[in-house]
Amino acid sequence: MQTVSKSQVWEDLQKRFRRVVDRIGTPLDKGILNIVVALNAAGMNTTASCEGHMDHGAAYPWIDISHVGADGLAQTICQLLYEGKREDEETKQLQHQHRMLLLQAEQELIGPLNAFYQRHPFDYDRHLSIWRFSNGTPRLQSHGAEYQQFRDPTERLAKLQEYQQEMHAFAEYLKGELFR
Repeated sequence: MQTVSKSQVWEDLQKRFRRVVDRIGTPLDKGILNIVVALNAAGMNTTASCEGHMDHGAAYPWIDISHVGADGLAQTICQLLYEGKREDEETKQLQHQHRMLLLQAEQELIGPLNAFYQRHPFDYDRHLSIWRFSNGTPRLQSHGAEYQQFRDPTERLAKLQEYQQEMHAFAEYLKGELFR
């Protein structure tokens, strides 16, 4: 039986994720590819991402995390809400299950982040943290990302580069842990 090297597994994952596109056919940003690959290789389900841009979108990188079973539940919940069943027990139970799945996905990210920051210098502004949408979806981004809107263009560009470097460092850490 032929064994596959860890570097070959990494390359195969990169090839797979280079073919991933969003709903309008846009591929993953090259600057976020490695962290998306590393998170998925670590068993985390990424659902959306961006490397950060100065001319459109957010001026910071981000990655949305979910649980594999959460999307189906979300669709069922939306259908029940559309049918006017907001207060039904079934809807409430499904909403609770959905929230628990998202918390589980978030919890899976906390361990690797803690381990990374035990070895990596900590700067509060660029520190990767989990930001949560009102629907419970966790997003990995730098702590200071939301402040980008208040910065002048020169500082915003410098911070974008810092935030991208932090994502790259976390990607390299995960890759090293998974594929050494």
